[in-house]
Amino acid sequence: HHRPHNGRVFPVLMWLAGALLVISATALGVLAHRRGVALRRAEAAAADQARRHAADLASRASSEAALRRSEAEFRAMAETSPAGIVMFTTAGDVRYLNEAALRLLGLPFESAIGSRWLAACYPDDRDRVRQAVADAVDARRPFTDAGRFLHVDGRVFWWRLRSAPIWSGRDCTGHVAVLIDETEQRAAEDALRESEERFRQLAEHIPAVVYLVEPSTGSMLFISPAYERIWGRTRASLYRNPYSFLDAVHEADRARVTAAYKERLTRLDIEYRITRPDGETVWIEDLQFPIRRADGGIYL
Repeated sequence: HHRPHNGRVFPVLMWLAGALLVISATALGVLAHRRGVALRRAEAAAADQARRHAADLASRASSEAALRRSEAEFRAMAETSPAGIVMFTTAGDVRYLNEAALRLLGLPFESAIGSRWLAACYPDDRDRVRQAVADAVDARRPFTDAGRFLHVDGRVFWWRLRSAPIWSGRDCTGHVAVLIDETEQRAAEDALRESEERFRQLAEHIPAVVYLVEPSTGSMLFISPAYERIWGRTRASLYRNPYSFLDAVHEADRARVTAAYKERLTRLDIEYRITRPDGETVWIEDLQFPIRRADGGIYL
């Protein structure tokens, strides 16, 4: 062994080498530990990202399923609705019609989408309807309109449309409208007007007094012009006070006539005298009967 002046070198070197080896081993252990932690963290991050991705996929699938279910429910409702359902784009073009709307239009689907549905409008209504739809769609507001459809066989159908904008947050995605067939209602209203006109002409030209009284209130609904000629009083006075005609009843008959009017149920048949403003006495035969509805109830 090499010996220096103050002792042996080899053991010292061996001790130093041992220390170096220990230090090196410790450094390697720390490095390996740090690499293991980093690996576990990377694996955890990857697992977390995978879980979030799976959750996103599940959420997206759930949303898509809910959307498909909602669309299926809407179509089922629309296709079974007796009223027409129409959906417009933001440009005012038709993108969907149910079967009831197509029947009312008298067109197949491919001939009704876009702006082609306007071809079914009655010629006198077409420009007005086109402008009404365009104005409402541009303004993103609800609108109501009515008009006529002309079928290829010449039949005319009256319709009424009520529409409202569809909102997705702050964005308007179009309009949805309900289209109602008013043909029968219009026909009934026309028939009623014609019937009322025939009644008015008849009542105004016969010599007898014809009047209509509301049964629950006793208010006068109609009094023919013959009242002024026979009673010598204005019809306006009778509209104001339906019982003012009793003022003209002869004093000897007034109590009996008044009692008969108060006690009548559905019919009245009574004779009495009236005194006209010029002093003339006139005999009156007063006959009342109810006007019944189809169900038997009293209308008037």
